[in-house]
Amino acid sequence: MIKKVVLGATLTAMSVFGFEVEDKKVFWTKTAPNEMSARMTFSVSRPSQMEAKMSLDALLSEAKTKTTVCKGGEYYIFPKSEYDQATKTVLVKGYEGNIGFSCRFTNVTFYDDFVRYLESKIKNPQTEKLSMYPISWELTGEQREAGVEKLKFTALDYSSKRAAELSRVTKSMCELKKITFGSEDKRLFRVGMKAMAAESSGTESPIPEAEYVSIDTDMIFDCKRP
Repeated sequence: MIKKVVLGATLTAMSVFGFEVEDKKVFWTKTAPNEMSARMTFSVSRPSQMEAKMSLDALLSEAKTKTTVCKGGEYYIFPKSEYDQATKTVLVKGYEGNIGFSCRFTNVTFYDDFVRYLESKIKNPQTEKLSMYPISWELTGEQREAGVEKLKFTALDYSSKRAAELSRVTKSMCELKKITFGSEDKRLFRVGMKAMAAESSGTESPIPEAEYVSIDTDMIFDCKRP
């Protein structure tokens, strides 16, 4: 099939009665996230695997009553080993257990409350440890879906104008025959926004950044010759 380019679009089929034009375009929209997320890991060291498991089970059970913004996931227990040069063997020096928590929140105060709770469970820095990861702003699933729906309407509006433009340039009667929306583009392009006011105490909220949501769009226009 011979393909030609018309105003940046691809002419895909021709006949004595008309032709089809395929157009591809990526649409973007900028959305300010309204939710923060964070992760943390609580680790325990115990002499036996059973003791490590009991400690993590108790922590997970109690943690559920201490927060509405953080959830505990699976935990892992593994032996702490050490190579003994004298005996040329690997010796087990107890067991370590790690449990991860993921948090989603709009008010950093609730996050701080849970962090303080976990810190209170550290009785000995040698046997309990809390590892924390940076807080980040994220779009909620609802925000992302709303952005995609907005882009679909934008694409439909564009297709009407595009059909009129093709009609004018090709001196034909062009109309949209088919429009297909591809999967959402997972690449995120962030744009800095004004920083939030710092909390009077506790964790400082990170600077929120707008995220671009995008979708790929394929359009086929049917053009009839006059």
